[in-house]
Amino acid sequence: MECQKDVSERILMPVRAIKSLVSVAALVTAGILAPTVSLAQDRVVGFELGLGAQFAPEYEGSDEYSVGPTGTASLNELRFGSINFSSSPDDLGLSLGPSFRYLAERDSDDFDELDGIPDNDAAVELGLKATYKWEGFQVFGQLRKGVTGHEGLVGELGADAKYEISGATSLSFGPRVGFGDDEYMDYAFGVPNSATALSAYDPDGGIRSFGAEARIRHDLGAKTAIEGRLAWERLAGDAEDSPIVEAGSRDQLRLGVMLIRKFQLRF
Repeated sequence: MECQKDVSERILMPVRAIKSLVSVAALVTAGILAPTVSLAQDRVVGFELGLGAQFAPEYEGSDEYSVGPTGTASLNELRFGSINFSSSPDDLGLSLGPSFRYLAERDSDDFDELDGIPDNDAAVELGLKATYKWEGFQVFGQLRKGVTGHEGLVGELGADAKYEISGATSLSFGPRVGFGDDEYMDYAFGVPNSATALSAYDPDGGIRSFGAEARIRHDLGAKTAIEGRLAWERLAGDAEDSPIVEAGSRDQLRLGVMLIRKFQLRF
């Protein structure tokens, strides 16, 4: 019997050792992974992206129109360490978010009135937008800097009244004022001395336009919406006096529709 007991102990000892090692490994793994899981849950970026099409002038100041792409982006949640920002369309008070705009290339060969004017490269503008909301009303300002195409500053001030048509549909509308610095105004409205079709023109920065915009948004679900926009803009200041605008039109209309989707990234 004693011999059988010794044999049993010899067999069970490795089993117990393996079980102990597994238990220690499980505890160590849990200790390593627990902070990682916690951090992953604490790091959140929530945002909206919208993509669609719009009917708009071929370039700023043009009286010719075409259909092209349009888009929008907004940040509604950011949790990273001590940073804890959350916003929704119904939140009141101050909110901050990104602002961007894309301007298509302006090829002078495509327009007789621009004969002799150098082409404008496509431009991407990046910046920030600050909004302050009350119940049924908001004001905002946005400022962007060109990172491709031009290096100027351009921005907009505006206000909107908001009307809830139904639980899923809302209408907002209000005035807009646009401005740009010397570099942007020269990019969009300047005419060099070498131009053959138009007189030379060197615009200064300042008020670029004023107008109004109306938007209607319908939520298709918790994460998806469709939005239509109608905007009117009248070029003003040195933009209005540009030979480019005089050969085209001061009044600029834009009609667009976008599909908007909410995203939330955890890492």
